[in-house]
Amino acid sequence: MPYLTRLAARYAINFVCVDMKDHQEAKKQIVEQKLPYRSPGGIAYIKARNTLDKTFGTVTDSYGPIQGIIICTRPNSHFDIAKWAVNHGIPAFVEKPVVLPWQIKQMQNLYSRYPGLLYAADFFLDNLSVRNAAKKIHKIGKIQTIEGVLVESRPIEREREWLLKRKISGGGLGMDMLVHLIAIVEFILKQADRTKTLAMPEFTKAFFAKYKDAPLGEETYAQIHLRMQDIQVVFKGGKGVDRTEYKVIISGTKGSLEVNFGTEKTPSFLGFTDKKGVVYRQYAHEMAGYVKKDLGYYGTIEIFLKMMRNPCSIDQEELDFRMSTALLAVRLMNEAKDFFGQNGGKISRYTLGNNPLTASTSSSVEKEETVSSFIGSVSANKLILGALLIGYFTQVSSPVNRIYLSDIEVNPSLERNTVFITGPPSNEAYDLPTDNQGYKGRQGSRLMVK
Repeated sequence: MPYLTRLAARYAINFVCVDMKDHQEAKKQIVEQKLPYRSPGGIAYIKARNTLDKTFGTVTDSYGPIQGIIICTRPNSHFDIAKWAVNHGIPAFVEKPVVLPWQIKQMQNLYSRYPGLLYAADFFLDNLSVRNAAKKIHKIGKIQTIEGVLVESRPIEREREWLLKRKISGGGLGMDMLVHLIAIVEFILKQADRTKTLAMPEFTKAFFAKYKDAPLGEETYAQIHLRMQDIQVVFKGGKGVDRTEYKVIISGTKGSLEVNFGTEKTPSFLGFTDKKGVVYRQYAHEMAGYVKKDLGYYGTIEIFLKMMRNPCSIDQEELDFRMSTALLAVRLMNEAKDFFGQNGGKISRYTLGNNPLTASTSSSVEKEETVSSFIGSVSANKLILGALLIGYFTQVSSPVNRIYLSDIEVNPSLERNTVFITGPPSNEAYDLPTDNQGYKGRQGSRLMVK
């Protein structure tokens, strides 16, 4: 995790781990990987309390005022933590999927009520190849097809089997992985041509599969086909398949553009192939002298840190786009599931490490809970969280700046189940901080996901 240490040094930040489940693995990783979770007394590590008020109160009492919350916990806790944060005038950064499908309206209302305090985070949108793709897309001519692929050969991690439980994750690995692809494609299209959007697609095909002996629950692989105006789009995502690939390929009348996100072991790049088959490739780190092997975490965390110092450092249009796109991705994945079910779809089974499209249709049906049984299952007064990543730093004038992070069942690279917390304390809730509290209020914004 060199980028985390680098950012900690650049912004003079110390990290503190707040353990949500007394999961000693987090503390062990801090020591073994020499992560920047430090305090004068040694490893900066505390255990969370049984309510949000008590947990955040403990953080404030132990380390000082909170200036922002980065929410990367299990999705069924996102909305409650975000609501708590903005009710206390604290900016909240919410990782994908931002909420469960049946909470979209609630998040829209919360976002509109607290302009400038909610940020939808998706680290792939800060991948340098994704950011630069819009500048190159004109080379391919009129767009004809788009293929998004986010697949991994490894099976689902044991500590993340909850991803297959719909009441916790909102769906299976389709909801977890394809929401990235939807957001990426929407971002590239909007940057290149604001008339194009995935908001009103026509679903033409959906395929969901699960590798044999996978944990009980939803799919481990999803593939959806849709038509957007005159463009054919397909998204593929899952684990336990025959390869690992993170990319989007956009083909047009003059050639194709590959937006390769890289992996944890390989750098990202943009590749252009013309109609003669000649390939041109440009690596992201060559464009910017950036971290060579980074999926986008570096850029995302740096945005968080800048926003914590100055909540107005990101303009409202950018905030609106990020939130609307994040909610759009959740809605489309939920609609794809509905389309699949309404057309008599059955989950197929594939052998671990093989191509899911060669799978056979499963005749067995696993017991699933209905959506109605999960609504309201997460109480605002209880921490039903996988982990909490808490961060804070003091006023800029202070000689020491700190950010407190908590990490449970989580790869400290912020892959999942983590929440960051930061922000000025408040004795009572208020709608928007005033200027003398270090925050310049934004004009209100309205957000709708069509």
